[in-house]
Amino acid sequence: PISRRVWCRRICPGGSIGGTGNPILSGSGMGTCAVGLGHAPSNGATSISRAVLAPVPEIDLLVPQVYRYHSDGLNDSGWGCVYRCTQTLLNVLGFDSPSLPDLTRALGTGADWRADSSAKCEWIEPHDVAHYLSQAGCIHRTRIIHVATRGEVYMERNKWCKVGVPAEYELMEGVPLLPPDPERARAAADRVRDLVVGHLARTRIPVLLDDGQAAFLVAGFRAAVHRGFEYRVLDPHYGQNYGRCGPRFQNGAGPAQFGEDWGKDQWVQASWVEEGYGLLNGYAPKPAWMMLLVG
Repeated sequence: PISRRVWCRRICPGGSIGGTGNPILSGSGMGTCAVGLGHAPSNGATSISRAVLAPVPEIDLLVPQVYRYHSDGLNDSGWGCVYRCTQTLLNVLGFDSPSLPDLTRALGTGADWRADSSAKCEWIEPHDVAHYLSQAGCIHRTRIIHVATRGEVYMERNKWCKVGVPAEYELMEGVPLLPPDPERARAAADRVRDLVVGHLARTRIPVLLDDGQAAFLVAGFRAAVHRGFEYRVLDPHYGQNYGRCGPRFQNGAGPAQFGEDWGKDQWVQASWVEEGYGLLNGYAPKPAWMMLLVG
């Protein structure tokens, strides 16, 4: 079992959302703002994320530490994103995060990669993390959902954890891109926002996103002046290009050998999460997310 620490969450100014009076969506932990700003994806497509003049939640979770590639002075570039998100998630939950080798062993992928600095470990996905959290005694209430954000895509319902345990995803199907149907597309983006923002507001716990190639944590939502709606995204891949522009990364020599850390925690336009459009640290997401909701 993972030991738990005690710490206090940051409390932001209170407020109600849409005048609902819901005690979960009002009061401590968030403020509100009224905006009517839309946004356009960077790829030139027309964004259909809603832009309505109405109060929206402003959520900015306290995250004591954001883990990313090369944290702890270990080189996990190219394979460690979900492991690093798991460390960050445990940190937010108030647990002492295990070391990367301890985590790979616990998740069923071993620690043979430690013997060779150029070796890689197997990837894991959100269902592996959900099972790990339940087995480690951290938390048992989780949801794993496969969500299409851009068109109709193939999504798997049934998967196997690396430790040999079956897992089953809920499926949230997408809408066809052709023929164009703005109303259906808008509704599809809205349901992603309802799912993610609703969970953040209710639990105050980040949401894990994984598109099958890259994983991230969502830790906030706001309406930004002149930019529209934005999500706060924690990017564990930040720093993956450090080794390409300098000497080889040296295990044990520290995480910031080739650059600073600021880019791992930043705000991105809502279309990146809800519709799969736009860039974050140069990355464009694939058209579906595997999501882990904890709590």
